[in-house]
Amino acid sequence: MTVVRNKKNLPVYQWLGLSWISLLLFFLPYQAGLYNANVISYEDPLYQAMLLTFSLACLSIVFLYSRWSINNYKAILSLSSLLLPICYYVSTFYGASKHGSQFVFLMIAMCVSFFLLALYFADRELAQKILAGALGASVYAIVIFGLLNMFGQVFSKDALWFTQGEYRLTSVFQYSNTYAGFLSAAFMICLYWVISSRKWYWVLIHSLMLIPITVSFLLTFSRGGLVLIPFMVLIYLIFLRFRAQVLSILAMLFTASLTLVVIGKITTYYKQIAAIVQPQDQKPVDTISMFSTLPLKGWSLLIGASLFNFILIYAVQHWLMPWIEKRSPNFTQKSSWWIPAATIVVGGLLALLVSTSNSITKLLPSDLADRIESINLHQHSVLERGTFYSDAWKIVKDHPFGGVGGNGWTALYEKYQNNPYTSTQVHSYPLQTLVEVGWIGFLLFVAFLAFAYFLYIRSYFQTKDAFSGHFVFFIFSVSLLIHSFIDFDMSFGYIGILFFVCLGGMLAPFTAQLNIDKWETYNLAKTRHLFPVVISIISLILFIWSARGYMANNNYNKAIDMATSRQGTLDEVMAPLDKALKLSSSNPTFIYRKIDWLSQGYAQTQDKNYLAQINDLFSQAEKDEPYDKKLINAKIEYYKSLNDTPNELKALDEAIQKFQWDIDFYQNAIVQNAIAGQSERTLELFNEVLHKIDHLKTLPKEQMQGRPFDVTPAIRQAVGAVYYSKADYKAAEALLEPLKQGDLNDPATRTGIRYYLASLHALGQKDDALQAALIGADPNEQAQIDALDQQAKNS
Repeated sequence: MTVVRNKKNLPVYQWLGLSWISLLLFFLPYQAGLYNANVISYEDPLYQAMLLTFSLACLSIVFLYSRWSINNYKAILSLSSLLLPICYYVSTFYGASKHGSQFVFLMIAMCVSFFLLALYFADRELAQKILAGALGASVYAIVIFGLLNMFGQVFSKDALWFTQGEYRLTSVFQYSNTYAGFLSAAFMICLYWVISSRKWYWVLIHSLMLIPITVSFLLTFSRGGLVLIPFMVLIYLIFLRFRAQVLSILAMLFTASLTLVVIGKITTYYKQIAAIVQPQDQKPVDTISMFSTLPLKGWSLLIGASLFNFILIYAVQHWLMPWIEKRSPNFTQKSSWWIPAATIVVGGLLALLVSTSNSITKLLPSDLADRIESINLHQHSVLERGTFYSDAWKIVKDHPFGGVGGNGWTALYEKYQNNPYTSTQVHSYPLQTLVEVGWIGFLLFVAFLAFAYFLYIRSYFQTKDAFSGHFVFFIFSVSLLIHSFIDFDMSFGYIGILFFVCLGGMLAPFTAQLNIDKWETYNLAKTRHLFPVVISIISLILFIWSARGYMANNNYNKAIDMATSRQGTLDEVMAPLDKALKLSSSNPTFIYRKIDWLSQGYAQTQDKNYLAQINDLFSQAEKDEPYDKKLINAKIEYYKSLNDTPNELKALDEAIQKFQWDIDFYQNAIVQNAIAGQSERTLELFNEVLHKIDHLKTLPKEQMQGRPFDVTPAIRQAVGAVYYSKADYKAAEALLEPLKQGDLNDPATRTGIRYYLASLHALGQKDDALQAALIGADPNEQAQIDALDQQAKNS
């Protein structure tokens, strides 16, 4: 049984569809990889991608009419692929963030659209080649773009990400770990193309990319990528015949050896180039020519090593292997299992060697060697991920069946977190899916993936091809999926698109193998038109939905531009913002901005109509975006501006319950409760802070705490005053003493020191120097100290 190869001449609409997909794959990644940051500035590129995708999906009805048939497993897959977006759509009615869940639903629908398009548009040999070529061109372009940034010819924000004292390569993604996962997949398909290409020029093109991909991978400094790539290589080898396995192993050895030769100098050059090109303090961006000394040296090393790599690989493929086969005809007939088995053994020995000796890492640049040597289960990033995963399970336990909707982790993680870290991503695609759509959605998605891969593997081993183009899609999708287990790669729309394109592309050519013969006897001809019509209608609806979101953002940006340039009255500036809210009523950014402007309007005019509108907006926000921190802060400030203390304290209690590690909320609540005379609640909150500080001391020493969480000067002042009012002068004195080192120009610090001095007096002690300094800063303090002393005498 072989893959479909007939009908090399594709119909015009198939050419148009494949061209559209190819252009999207090539141009979409250059907007931060279409990252879903849950921030409005990142939404527009995603909306644009959605519009282009749904328009193609809508028009594909013409093509699907002739290809879709219910008596085929591809039809079953296409129907089951809709289950994931359906689960995400259902979650929009109860999600922790209505806007977030709606936006992620559209993202998932976009990705599944690419699966359907690839599944049917790439069903012929020529179509497979076109789609694979588009994938390769896009991947190679991203790698080259990263190198251009690395060597200083191009500057893109955070393409070199400076963190913890080192530059980490990110290319279009602005996040090095995701780029490492992408490069792992890129290396796998590049390697396969190298060993499977028949023409020398294709071997040359792909060989030239092996070392650039490997160098880029190392310069991401991704420990997770290094740990996972052996598993990807193992899966890759299992699917190859013995000859292809030998060629792959040799190509990897050549690539690794040459990379070790050049990586030291390339690292030195790129650091020096980064110091010249990257903006620092007041220094602007300053790109440099490829023919400048440092870039020229770097490019020469990279290209020279790549050319030598090609020569070695080509020599093995076209001279050494034929020579061996001629003298030992049975050589290529050996079992294809012993090389993967040997790879496991050798890989284990290498891992043991790296963990117990520096004999390999000493060949690498020192910072890269340090990075590799720091790989262990007690390393801070491992411990932090463990905390993320543990906190994600807490959410799942509270919302087991339907999850909390798209972007649910972003909305809820501060409520469930173990310590005050900042991470708007759960760093695991399976757990992210489980959090967002619960066990029902998660198990449906796992079943879909398992079914898809089962059908592919069964069909793959039934084919007679020594080299199959569809394998590229399989190994690329598997590599992306493996890495997504330990990071948030799928939050990048482009990575999600690639994954689903490859999922569809790997199964597309197996139409004959996937026929369900038993169903041929049923009269199902009428059903073949139903699915294309439904998909077209759904795509049209999603296109309109995305267009409304895109137009809403444009109106919001117009309002911001008018406000910053002071064009027009408040009503005139508010007009485009109202249009934005009409188009996307649950967007928390729009709601917050309108509340802010209405509050300013009320402050200037005292018009009660503004208050009514603000209250309506808060009611809407409480229903649609109950966990948006900016809106909760705005509510607190709103009640404070109205001197509505009961509602202010209620809002602060709500904030603490939802953001239990935000010391600013605790500080505000403690201070306001103290001012309101709620001494018991003040002390209760203070004890919560102390309890949490004690909990932080139990964290492993290697794990970072995250955001600061400690007793602030304002908390000391407020609680110290409460202790004083309760005549607990010793507790007040102990708590307030650290304020002695504070700035006496700060009124809160002066208040705290005033209570500290009064506590000393009540205990029969004094600090004349500190009291003189306080009175020097504000002469009125003497009278207030005297009043406190009198209060102590009367108590």
